[in-house]
Amino acid sequence: MSLLILLYSRTGNNRVLADLIAHKTGAQIAEIRPAGRYPMLRVIWQMATGRRPRVRKLDHDPAAYDRVLVIAPIWDMHLAFPMTEALQDNRAAMGSYDFATFCGYVRDGQPDVARRELTECIGHPPVRQMELHVGDLVPAGQRDDPRKVSAKRVTAAEMDRFVGQIDEIVGWYDPA
Repeated sequence: MSLLILLYSRTGNNRVLADLIAHKTGAQIAEIRPAGRYPMLRVIWQMATGRRPRVRKLDHDPAAYDRVLVIAPIWDMHLAFPMTEALQDNRAAMGSYDFATFCGYVRDGQPDVARRELTECIGHPPVRQMELHVGDLVPAGQRDDPRKVSAKRVTAAEMDRFVGQIDEIVGWYDPA
């Protein structure tokens, strides 16, 4: 089975997750890239206005793969805007897919919002989805501070904290 990881990672945290899963599954990674500079101020402006960034054409065609794993952050309960644009641009090429995110927080209803947005972008829901939380790596006394959680950059060594969840995701693509 061929697997494509469709990745957007502004800070690199979701990149660490994608690289680990790609290493364990042999998947190819197609990275979503905004067409121009994408500073945090632009992200905030887009959150306020509902505008979305233009993204570059993918270097891998999702239609050429048996499965696609979408990996992207969730920003303020919404799928990262560059990913929503890329999914809409490639809607016709998206067959069966799953979704995983390395997001900052646990919020009530967040998985449902992500599922709804993915369904709106692609036309059908993901088969499976999983959230890993960056906040789990921040000291307990700092988890309520958005600046501390947002500033956290995950290392490959810290991924051991999520071994069960990562093994579950890898198992989605294990033919055994």
